[in-house]
Amino acid sequence: MRFRISAKISILVGALAAIVSISIGSVLHYGSTEIIFNQSLERLKYETNIRAIKLINDIDGLSRDALYLVGTPPIAGIPRSTLNQGIDPIDGSTTEIWTRRLETIFTELIRAKPNYQQIRLITVKDNGRELVRVDRKGSMIVSIPDAALQQKGDTEYFKRAVLMNSGEVYLSNISLNREHGVVTVPHQPVIRAATPIYFNQELYAILVINMNFSSIFKDLIDSTPRLLTPYITNEQGYFLANPDNSKTFGFDLDGDQLIFQDYPSVNFYKTNDVRDKEYTFFEPDNELDVIHVVKAPFDPQHSERFFGVALATSKNTLLEESNRLRNYAFTFVTLMIVGILLVSATLARRLMQPLRNITQAAEDLADGREVENLPTSNNDEIGELARAFDFMHRQLGDKEQALLATQAESHQANKMASLGEMASGMAHEINSPLLEINLIAERVKRRSAKGKTQDLDEAMGNIISSTKHMSNIIESLRKISRESEKDAFESCSVEEIINDVLNLSKERYRLKNVKLSINYQTGCRNMTIECQRLQISQVVMNLLNNAFDEAQKQQNKWITIDVSERDSNAVITITDSGKGIEESIRKRIFEPMFTTKEIGEGTGLGLSISASIVENHGGSLRYDEKSKNTRFVMFLPKHTS
Repeated sequence: MRFRISAKISILVGALAAIVSISIGSVLHYGSTEIIFNQSLERLKYETNIRAIKLINDIDGLSRDALYLVGTPPIAGIPRSTLNQGIDPIDGSTTEIWTRRLETIFTELIRAKPNYQQIRLITVKDNGRELVRVDRKGSMIVSIPDAALQQKGDTEYFKRAVLMNSGEVYLSNISLNREHGVVTVPHQPVIRAATPIYFNQELYAILVINMNFSSIFKDLIDSTPRLLTPYITNEQGYFLANPDNSKTFGFDLDGDQLIFQDYPSVNFYKTNDVRDKEYTFFEPDNELDVIHVVKAPFDPQHSERFFGVALATSKNTLLEESNRLRNYAFTFVTLMIVGILLVSATLARRLMQPLRNITQAAEDLADGREVENLPTSNNDEIGELARAFDFMHRQLGDKEQALLATQAESHQANKMASLGEMASGMAHEINSPLLEINLIAERVKRRSAKGKTQDLDEAMGNIISSTKHMSNIIESLRKISRESEKDAFESCSVEEIINDVLNLSKERYRLKNVKLSINYQTGCRNMTIECQRLQISQVVMNLLNNAFDEAQKQQNKWITIDVSERDSNAVITITDSGKGIEESIRKRIFEPMFTTKEIGEGTGLGLSISASIVENHGGSLRYDEKSKNTRFVMFLPKHTS
């Protein structure tokens, strides 16, 4: 297998780059494993802290909402109206109106906070009877009627809240929701925020918000990458959130699942320093042998209360980053090698470009394109070669000009040959009126001798008509046969162009039994175009001659000319009874010097020159491959630009 010089240079440079890059990458990889492990461990700590902060923020927002509700007008309006025989002495609202307003506020807050399950106003009287209660039940938010309100004086959060000062919030532990002392199903982990309400410096009621942690715990678990296992526990080590739901809330469901059973090394009080809030433990006997725990205090009133937020993984996972770095390094090395190969290939190509220019010039010359970018100014062997090639090119250019002149003569000869093919038909076309003129003249002579002159006007009319017919034929022949390349563009009708050609050839079709028909689309008979009239007439004549030759080979001989208009173009379609052009030669029919006719029957210039003439008019000449017969379509713009 032979390689170019540029390829050899690129391969050599690429090989050197690969050796150097792989060596450097290997040293970096083996020296960075410990650093990557420590970085991964720090990332584990960071992820754990982020989840702890999210959990604390949710609870902090709960406390703020409880204090916000205490400051709303109905909280003061209800006791004012109650103590004044049901009418608020300030604005005249009744206790019922203030109650409905508070229900509305509770409802809108629950609607705005999807995790809020229940908001209640509980009086300190009547064993903690609920005054207002709004619950979320599925997708509905409902106000509980008076008959269904309960007494909550014996609950832990009620007993704790009544002992607190104004502005303080009691936060319960997260536990499963209970109704009438029974855990509800499905399980709903709930935390309760309770704050006292004072009126006229006396404890009047407490406000309680129940927050459902189901979706919070679910989002925490779902958002954790699969290679990490998340846990949330209470202070005693019971699971509040675990990917395995069967291990959660053992303290409410008579279970004993604790984090210390799965991770014996975990100790929330590893040091006696209260400032220590997070620890990392390594479990040598556990598949998930690394766990980081963050103690997240959630109760501003009791700093010793906390949730344990933990993420567990394996040492292999922490080293995964090192493996990824290794892969990245090798990928980078590969890309760098590829880049070096590309750069070296580019430089090599630039060094070899003068030779490529000469090669391209040779190909352009062979294909008839203009030769450019020869490095004739180079002062080396390549420059000498380029100058020799340029000299050869100029010699070929002179010969090409001579060939073009010969082709022009051949075009005229081809046109005259086409006229010769029509000569027999034209001779008959002219002989018929000549014979008629001769007979009329003899008859006029005889009648004149006998003094009979009454029929002379009719006879002379026939002579004039025949003479005009011959004159039209001769004029059409004169127009078609003369040189017309330099004619000015003029406005003429498509019908006139077609008649110029048919005056010369229609007798030919009649003698050879070729049926000729012309169809004008509505409004197109008088359609005019700007063109070199004789040039377009020659194109039409050439297409009709080709159609005539093809129809002659068929049993059913016919030619159809269709004239229509499309997109401001005159469209002339010539179809014959031939079966179309073979697919193998369709792409070559417009090439100069190409012909399928026998030697002496054609020059191969007809379709090539016809297409060139039409293109010079801003139009196009196409072969219709979709037609089952032989069909050519000529598009001519009605106005030239």
